[in-house]
Amino acid sequence: MLVFRTIFPLNPAATLQQLIDISIEWIDNSPEYVMREKLGDLYGQKEFERSEGNESFKCFRYTAENNEYACLCFEKRADAEKWRTEYVYKKTEQDVHASCAVYFETTDFQNKLNTIKKPYIMKLLGQKIGFGQDIQFPTLDIPHRLSSETVEHDIERARDIICGNFRGCLPCVYVSVGRDGAYPVNITTLSQMLSGMAHVFVEPNIYFSQDLRIKTRGMNPYYGAVGIYFPGTTNKKILLPQYEGGKTLTIRKIFDSVKNALNFGYLPDDLSYSDIRALVLQEKLGDLKEQENQDELLSMAFQESEELRRDLNLKKISIEELKEKIRYLESKLEESSDRLLLRGDMIDSYKGQVHDTLVQILEDVNKGLPDGSRKKNILKAVLQANPKVGERKKIEKKLKDIFTGYSSMNAHIKSALRTLGFTVETGGSHLKIYFSDYREMACTLPTSGSDSQRGWKNNLSDLKKKLL
Repeated sequence: MLVFRTIFPLNPAATLQQLIDISIEWIDNSPEYVMREKLGDLYGQKEFERSEGNESFKCFRYTAENNEYACLCFEKRADAEKWRTEYVYKKTEQDVHASCAVYFETTDFQNKLNTIKKPYIMKLLGQKIGFGQDIQFPTLDIPHRLSSETVEHDIERARDIICGNFRGCLPCVYVSVGRDGAYPVNITTLSQMLSGMAHVFVEPNIYFSQDLRIKTRGMNPYYGAVGIYFPGTTNKKILLPQYEGGKTLTIRKIFDSVKNALNFGYLPDDLSYSDIRALVLQEKLGDLKEQENQDELLSMAFQESEELRRDLNLKKISIEELKEKIRYLESKLEESSDRLLLRGDMIDSYKGQVHDTLVQILEDVNKGLPDGSRKKNILKAVLQANPKVGERKKIEKKLKDIFTGYSSMNAHIKSALRTLGFTVETGGSHLKIYFSDYREMACTLPTSGSDSQRGWKNNLSDLKKKLL
């Protein structure tokens, strides 16, 4: 089964021999492999094949028109597991691209998929050769930091990413800032883990996020959510909330989402190990026919047949495993297909706002229904199946802290309100406070609070009733 695949640009100054030697070093220095420290005589060679115990490693070169290729394959068998890693390096006059594909066969593949890591050779290539330009964006192992100093330019860049209006081999991972001003994960570690798989963009602050919501009509991830975006007009995207099902978003979750999406992507023929291998075998067969070398011709025919059989087996295994995954997804779809309500076009100003409001309304209605009635039983079942997200209570507590003892609006209070997603407008003796996506639903408060103990409590009550 294909468990990892990506295409990435490398430093255009790299030679194919450098790339082959780094690939040899990957195996030669790894403590995990039997071939360790046994490949010293292969450095500098263009083509080779070596087997040792349950491992095999081979490399061949190919030239077509003005393009040069180096193709490598490493296989390892252990007990009931089989790993196969294929690398293709393509060098043109302008650039160098690499593809990596990892196949894994085991009797217990479901319990292994979430432990798949990025091959170590990608780290070696980044360290020793360096990544190249991915059309619009440089390929880095550090985050692309959007800036509030060049806000107009970077807002447009962020909008293009979210709408899929960018070009490149790699997707873009957009990390938004949480309500507390922090990122949901360690962005340095995330960038290193995704180097060669995706570009990581991070926004500077929550105000940037609020401006971006206007530009994207609410399509952007915000308040700690992460979006994964792919180039092209189809605007394929994946949205990962900071909290889901009571669990906090992790780097592993983001990595797996990118990895799985890339596995279902397209691998061009000129970066496919099996396709280039087939071209090489066909050319050799043609040369042998011209030489009328029957023995060599027969040997090559058997070799080509064996390659085709291996590729066919890999495809059969992948098809069966995909069928199993489809059956699983279909069962999950059936579980969620009995939907009572559609969401409508209301956008949440905070996590779970629409959901929790509906639940609260149902709770209020449920209190007035007679016990034992059909309506009360229905509502009871619905409420049990739909627990509240609970974000409203957190915001209420923060608002209470902000407005306790409130006497007048100041920069500190404005900043605290903006962190919660509110916009504050000053006009004369009153303030307008509203969520940035719903200006028409504003709460009006006096610029100066009441001297009474009750004043700020009234202000807070009005704000909660109107906006939350």
